Amino acid sequence: MIEVLIALAIAVLALGALFGLTRSALTGMARAEAETSAAALAESTLEAMGTVAPLRDGDVAELDQGRFHVRATVRRESDIAANGYLVPYVLAASVSWPDGTARRAVALQTIRLGAPR
Repeated sequence: MIEVLIALAIAVLALGALFGLTRSALTGMARAEAETSAAALAESTLEAMGTVAPLRDGDVAELDQGRFHVRATVRRESDIAANGYLVPYVLAASVSWPDGTARRAVALQTIRLGAPR
């Protein structure tokens, strides 16, 4: 009888450890999926900037897309020499989302040439 109780206790401990590992793996997969989606959203935001309207220094746009919050900014880069016909702009896109009790974020930036304003 004692052997059955010991075997049952060992099985419960093993299942508990297996459950913990499975939960950690699922949490990691969900976090990786959210980071991948956020990076793709930030990249597509950068690609869209300046396609509908010309780039303007100081432009800021914020919007919510599902659980993600997107913030895009345009800043004229004065440290890079401009030739008068084209000026460099720093485009930045950050995407944040809730992750449990914390907020996570992905931020991308690039430099794009545009018409002087």
